[in-house]
Amino acid sequence: MVGIGNALVNVISHAGDDFIDLYDLVKGSMTLIDTEPAVLLYKALGTTVEMSGGSAANTVCGVASLGGRAAYIGKVSADDLGDVFGHDLRAVGVQFRPGEPDGETPTGRCIIVVTPDAQRTMNTYLGVSSLLCPTDIDDQTVAAGAVLYMEGYLYDRAEAKEAFRRAARVAHQHGRLVSLTLSDSFCVDRHRTDFRALVTDEVDILFGNESELLSLYEVETLADAIHRVREDCHLAVITIGADGCMIVSRDEVIQVDAEPVERVLDTTGAGDLFAAGFLYGYTRQLSYTDCACASVRSLPPRSSPTSAPGRSWSCAPCCPSGSELRAPAVTVRHHRTSSLSPEERPCLITARSPSAGWARSPTRTCVPSCARCWRDPPPTSRSGSPGGCSSVLPACARRSVQGPSG
Repeated sequence: MVGIGNALVNVISHAGDDFIDLYDLVKGSMTLIDTEPAVLLYKALGTTVEMSGGSAANTVCGVASLGGRAAYIGKVSADDLGDVFGHDLRAVGVQFRPGEPDGETPTGRCIIVVTPDAQRTMNTYLGVSSLLCPTDIDDQTVAAGAVLYMEGYLYDRAEAKEAFRRAARVAHQHGRLVSLTLSDSFCVDRHRTDFRALVTDEVDILFGNESELLSLYEVETLADAIHRVREDCHLAVITIGADGCMIVSRDEVIQVDAEPVERVLDTTGAGDLFAAGFLYGYTRQLSYTDCACASVRSLPPRSSPTSAPGRSWSCAPCCPSGSELRAPAVTVRHHRTSSLSPEERPCLITARSPSAGWARSPTRTCVPSCARCWRDPPPTSRSGSPGGCSSVLPACARRSVQGPSG
């Protein structure tokens, strides 16, 4: 998978609703800000965690953490945050294509305020990330990915729109699928006409939530929006909060319930990692339902693994078994496949513990055996992230846009 988006460093802090009111923030939304308010908000925050992010970057890291192969195209400057961003992506096994450097505009950052109800309010200084242009698109990288994933947040400048069009053309010329996330209803409001043209002309798989889809088609009900989107693209995946998601194709509409949790801690990046799980499952030719389930829990193996009594691989130094870790994107426990023995169950973790001095560690995966082929653990790369295995889908793999069956 190849992602294109705003390359940002996230600055995350927890605050109450009084902070939201004091600084006149729009709760639960993403607002673009200039340098001065970015500095003001940064100074006003209490304890923060800084970690590389951006919507599409979160998604490609999610794909890599599940064992997939991913690359990312985004613009950073030759400054400290730019270096951190590139290091973080490469550390999880994501190939990074930073485009042409810009010596004057700094690397972008996103200031995220998380309130006690787990809502995230984002205030984004785009910096150099918004200056992505067609010449920054690496055609060879786009052609090598089975799926191109484009981030709607980047769609503010004419040059970025042309970069999207160019990347989509290259992908389709090489028989690849093109996907787009709408990102935010305010973003859709700003570029509705261009978004609808892009969806109609280029997009095979569309991601968005209910409010974004209603805004895209300027309708009052989800049923009306579903009717419209079925006419425009082959597949739409719509998240509907606590009710799960709806998968809309030309032939059917499938609703998949959300995985229940006792308490939601943070919704930052939830949609990004949902898209990661869905696309990873899709490239493994899972059913639509299993693709959605892959976004919230471990993927089922293609076949039952060989029993291996006594076989065990430690998750150290990532974390002790069964512990809960908090990451800027989401908080997760070890996800285990219940049908397997404890020695055989794969586990996913999202970040090393900040208390251990690993606040900037990106998403990682720790598995006792290859989740795709159930062989011995893949080799470790120089960066410390898991390597690939012989069963990884080839770059030329492409399924029909009508989707998997079964």
